[in-house]
Amino acid sequence: IAPIDIALGDFNGDNKEDIFILDNGYNPTGYFIYSDGNEEKSDLSDYPRLQFLNEKGVDINFDGIDDLVIINKNGELMSNIWGTKSISLSEKKIKNIIINSDNGFIYLTSISQTGKVGNYSIDPLTRSVLSTNFELPAFTEKDYNQAFSLATFNEIIMVTLIFVISFLWFN
Repeated sequence: IAPIDIALGDFNGDNKEDIFILDNGYNPTGYFIYSDGNEEKSDLSDYPRLQFLNEKGVDINFDGIDDLVIINKNGELMSNIWGTKSISLSEKKIKNIIINSDNGFIYLTSISQTGKVGNYSIDPLTRSVLSTNFELPAFTEKDYNQAFSLATFNEIIMVTLIFVISFLWFN
């Protein structure tokens, strides 16, 4: 038995919410369940172990259909539109992401296991990282082993064993 992750989005272009279910085992498998009741298996047989499935599909290639956004166990950004190709990110232990697309680029904010916040500007067509910026929250000390994060549309909440801090996030 493997962990199950779910993403919502318009994965078939009918402007209705569909579901993607990821069986995140040693050999990941995925299934699209469309709003019209049809189902489709997603071929993930050549994919590596996956760390994180973004809970909301994002149209990263601007074709009007939401795409899956995934972080693999090596800290690389993947999407179903790129097949098994990935984008190497600087941080390997990503625990949460926020992703937005605008003007032909995608903007990804990552939160690492230790609470480090990374901001990436990415060209999805060439799979190139155009810029990066990293910030450590003011409370973070170098001896923390782990920080837990919750990312919502407007806010990032991080918790360590001692502190709770909230970052307001405005688009």
